[in-house]
Amino acid sequence: MRTMLLSALLLATPLLSQADSASNLVVNGSFESVVINSSNRWDIFSNISGWTGGSAGIEVRNNAVGLARDGVNFVELDTTANSSMFQTVATQAGQRYTLSFFYADRIGNGQASNGLDWSLDGSHWNAVSSGTGGNSHDWKQLQFDFNATGATTLYFRASGSSDRLGTSLDQVSITTAVPEPQSAALLLGGLAALSFLARRRRLN
Repeated sequence: MRTMLLSALLLATPLLSQADSASNLVVNGSFESVVINSSNRWDIFSNISGWTGGSAGIEVRNNAVGLARDGVNFVELDTTANSSMFQTVATQAGQRYTLSFFYADRIGNGQASNGLDWSLDGSHWNAVSSGTGGNSHDWKQLQFDFNATGATTLYFRASGSSDRLGTSLDQVSITTAVPEPQSAALLLGGLAALSFLARRRRLN
């Protein structure tokens, strides 16, 4: 019975680790470490906690021209001009992760002015937005699964007209990818076996 119990534990432990590792690896992913004195205000910083800014810095807005998706702050990267920011995240080689973030076109802003790009290595860029902003922030979520080859450097940059008006960004995260359905079933099977063996042991 000890051999069966050990086997069930070995089966369940890696999957439990995956289930428990959904914490965000991105530092300051919702930009809440930045203190803006009051609502409806904004400021531009060279860098902020976790993020290195580009040539025109990082603009952090406290519910200014729109409401944050998470907390009170969000970022706009068309500051005094189109800018960028990046962060290196401690992902592990061979592990699968999920990138997630929310973006919204600036309220009342035209399509040519909006625009946000992202990259996981700084060489291949992906566009997510160049729409027309409506009367309120319409936050949309992007999710992307990837296999890490080591540490991952996540980049964002403004891509619309360089006119101090652009797409908003909030609630950025990189988490361990959710196990495939087969793995989840294996986890449940392992937990059931553990429960059965523990119950038998109490009865004997």
